Amino acid sequence: MLVVEVLLPSTENIDRREKLLNYPKLASLREYVLVSPDAVRVEVFRRAGAAFGEVAIYGAEDTGVELISVDAVVPLAEIYAGVTG
Repeated sequence: MLVVEVLLPSTENIDRREKLLNYPKLASLREYVLVSPDAVRVEVFRRAGAAFGEVAIYGAEDTGVELISVDAVVPLAEIYAGVTG
């Protein structure tokens, strides 16, 4: 239902291109989440038909990330707990 990836310089292109094109082939996957380790930025790609047609972007001005697939809102402070800039 949900895949979460932390973006790394060595894998970001694969996460953003190849996986984003191939993950929709998994019928049970409803959301694909990319978390930036360098800035407070979380992108949530949501299934819309056969592809991930909806994108929600959360940043420092937001309090939490809504994950519809698991009916949860995860506080950004928890996602970035322990991360130092």
